[in-house]
Formats: sequence, C-alpha cells, structure tokens
Amino acid sequence: MALGVPRKTLAGDTLAGYYIPEGAQIIYNIVGINQGMMDGAHEFRPDRWIERDNLTLMDGTATFGLSRRMCPGVHLSAREMVILVSRMVACVILENAKGDGTKIDMNSEFGLTILPKEMVLVKATVCGPQGRGLVKKVDAQIECAVGDQDVAQTVE
Repeated sequence: MALGVPRKTLAGDTLAGYYIPEGAQIIYNIVGINQGMMDGAHEFRPDRWIERDNLTLMDGTATFGLSRRMCPGVHLSAREMVILVSRMVACVILENAKGDGTKIDMNSEFGLTILPKEMVLVKATVCGPQGRGLVKKVDAQIECAVGDQDVAQTVE
C-alpha cells in the first residue's frame, strides 16, 4: 500500500469508534481503494470515468494529503494534468514498444509505492506536422494565459 506522510495528533479523539490518543502517529493509506465508489475498483478500466459525470477530480483521493496540511499545489497540479492529458490525446500516438501487438498488463503490485507488475515500455510518436503545430499553439496559449503576450503573438 502506498502511504502518506506521517502526522501526529494534536489532541485525543474518537474516529469510527476507535480512540486515538494525543501525540499518536497517524499514517494514512494514499490509495484507499473504496469498493463502494465504483464496481471493480481494482480493475484498470479508464472507460468507467465516461459513465460517471458526477465525480469531481478529487473525489476519493488522498494523494495530496488531507485537512489543513494538504499540499498547496493540489489545484495547480490538477490543471497541469488536464493540459498534459489533453495534449497527449490530441497530439501523441502511444504504442507498445515491443511492437508485437501484445497487450500491456496494467495491473500493479502494492508496496510502499505502487509499481507495474512488469516493466512497461511505451513508444510515443507525435502525430506529424499537424501535431507539432498544435503543441506549439497550445504552448503559446498557455504562455499567454500566464502573462507572456509576446510568445502568443509570434506563433499566430
């Protein structure tokens, strides 16, 4: 199981019927697979998110910590992931690097971190000149959004 950063309780409290004394060290499970959140929570099925339009990005996750000690970069990270994934979907073809047509095993092994069961080699190819042009245009729009107007004007 992947574990979060240890915390120390400031005061004694009862949680789910268990008493936690003051000064106790708490280590939480980052993954925390919740079977009640969706069917087959252990299975790799990315299409399940298409069916669930009522979920927010942070539902059911503790990756960025919890409560007042939560990572301040959580919202920046979420936005960066949207940019990264949308660029990859639009501009990159991902293939099994073995090239023999075998499916990639997406199952994981759990320990202090989560690792794939086997080494996954992926070949990424930018989708020709149109893909490269789109990457440049998106980069320019991002620069423009953060205040660098000159970059956006040179690409158009």
